Amino acid sequence: MINVEKKLKVGIVGCGLIAKLSHIPAIRRIPEIDLTFVVDAKLEWAKETAQRFIVPNYSSNYSDLFGKIDLAIVAVPNSLHAEITCALLENGIHVLCEKPMETTVEKCQKMIECQKGSKKLLMIGHSRRFASNVLLLKEFIRENYFGEIKDFRFVMGHKHTLWPSQSKFGFNRELSGGGVLIDQGIHLIDLLIWFSGKEGKVIEIQAEDILKTGTEDYAKVTVELENGARGIIETSRLKELDNFCEIKGEKGWGRFHVDNISYLQIFSEEIKGCRNNKGPVLIKTELNNTHFDQLKHFFNCIDEEKEPLINGEKALENIRLIEQAYKIMKI
Repeated sequence: MINVEKKLKVGIVGCGLIAKLSHIPAIRRIPEIDLTFVVDAKLEWAKETAQRFIVPNYSSNYSDLFGKIDLAIVAVPNSLHAEITCALLENGIHVLCEKPMETTVEKCQKMIECQKGSKKLLMIGHSRRFASNVLLLKEFIRENYFGEIKDFRFVMGHKHTLWPSQSKFGFNRELSGGGVLIDQGIHLIDLLIWFSGKEGKVIEIQAEDILKTGTEDYAKVTVELENGARGIIETSRLKELDNFCEIKGEKGWGRFHVDNISYLQIFSEEIKGCRNNKGPVLIKTELNNTHFDQLKHFFNCIDEEKEPLINGEKALENIRLIEQAYKIMKI
């Protein structure tokens, strides 16, 4: 157990928007942890972040964290996740690594091996699992209100200009591992695999490189689960889509909005409200902060020495599906 009189020291590797807008505010809300170090390959970014958020230490080299922190949040370009995560784990530091886990299955497996050898915890930041509507739908699925999943449709589309990335690495295949599918689509893949509890395979994929960057800006993937269920994962970084996710089972269905986390619509003959209404019911869930709840969960896992909700083995399944998609994708 963590000594409550001694705060957990936290460092951040990567001072981009996700660190500034999501991770640092989450850290500030947890009194048992203390942000003591920020690192970025561009020293001026690390310095600016340290000054803005009153962090005592900054550096351009993540090795400066060794022996000085207990937990690191890795928020760097995707293709650097394995290198940095393994170095941190091997030096006795717990790691919360941003999604996607990495760009290849091989690199993910290396991260898993490093974690096992280190005896420290590794969690992958699939924060959308912590949305209140997602968590409630998972409970309905776990209680078997919908029966076995037979059909699904997961959609997320946002204009990339709404998230003005500092490094623009998402448009660089070498750094990102792909385009919108590994960036936004990975959220949808993770939720599908988590909801269904099934492995999936890619049947076909449509993709477009509209901005001519060598990475896909739009992707529509047909996925088949191991139980024979088929459905669609669709994502775009050039236009707004309807941003709804739906799962349909033998006995009912659930539908939620990926941005309005207080929206959940369900139908099941086994649910009294649906029988009384003779149709679906709309449930309003709380407006929670997913990055705060994600970090709080990981802190509790460290404190209680238990596996996090999204460990390396579970996140690896998402990258298996991503690899399949990219092997057959033509843009």
